Amino acid sequence: MKQGDLMTETDLRVTQKNEAYQFLKGLQKHLNANLPSSQQMRKEVRDIVANSKNDKKQNHLKYPEAAFTNHYLIPRIFDVVSERVGKSNARQCMLSEYIAMRKDYCWNTSPQRQERHPFSKGIANRPQTIMRRWKGEPNKQTIQSAPDLALCNPFPFNIVFEIKYFDKGGAEKAATELVTDLYQAFFYRALPYVPPTKRNPSWDYDYACLLACGTSPGGTLQQSWESSPPKVKRGFWEGANVFAMILRSDAG
Repeated sequence: MKQGDLMTETDLRVTQKNEAYQFLKGLQKHLNANLPSSQQMRKEVRDIVANSKNDKKQNHLKYPEAAFTNHYLIPRIFDVVSERVGKSNARQCMLSEYIAMRKDYCWNTSPQRQERHPFSKGIANRPQTIMRRWKGEPNKQTIQSAPDLALCNPFPFNIVFEIKYFDKGGAEKAATELVTDLYQAFFYRALPYVPPTKRNPSWDYDYACLLACGTSPGGTLQQSWESSPPKVKRGFWEGANVFAMILRSDAG
C-alpha cells in the first residue's frame, strides 16, 4: 500500500470516528430531551415493574433496567436511527436481547456473540474464582457475551451498547456502579471479530457505548461521571472507543 493510500485510510477512520461521536452526542441530547424527569421516571418505572408481575405478556418489563430499556429507550433510539436510515433499515440494524422488542423495533435475532471465551465481563472476579470456573462444569467453563443492544449494518456505525438503570444509592455506590458498567462496555468492545452465520450477524463493533440512566435523588451517578478527571473521560473515547452516555441532567 502506498503512503498516500495509507493516509487516506487513516483520514477515513478519523472521519468515521468523529461522525460516530456526533451521532452518539446527538442521541444523548435527544434522549435527555424526550425522557421523563428523574423523579417521574423513578415513579413510572416502579409502576411498570409492579404491573408487569400480573401480566405474562409484560415479562420483558419485570425489572427496572428492562422496563427502562424496553418501554422508554428502544422506541426512542428507533426513532433516531429511522431518521438516518429509514424505518425498514432501522429494524434490520437494531439488535436486542429482548424478544418482545423484535416485533416492532429490532431485527429477529439477538446481538449475542456466537463464539464463547474464557472471561466474563465482571470486573471483580478473583483469579481463583475464574480458575475454579474453568475447571468446573463444562457448560460454564466459557462465557457467551449477550449485550443489551447493538447497531450494525446497514447503519453506518457498528456500536454495541451496555444499558444500565440506577435509581438509588449514594456517591460511593454510584462510583462503584459507574466503574463496573464502563468496564463492561470496554470488555464488549475489546472482544475480537466473529464472522456471521446463517442466523446471526457478525460480531464486529468499532465502538461501545455505556448508556446509563441515573434517576437517584441527588443525581449521584451523573456526579460521579462529571467529577472524573478530564484526562480519564477523554481516554474512554479517544483511547478505547467507548462513549459514556450518562442520561438525566436533572437531580430529582
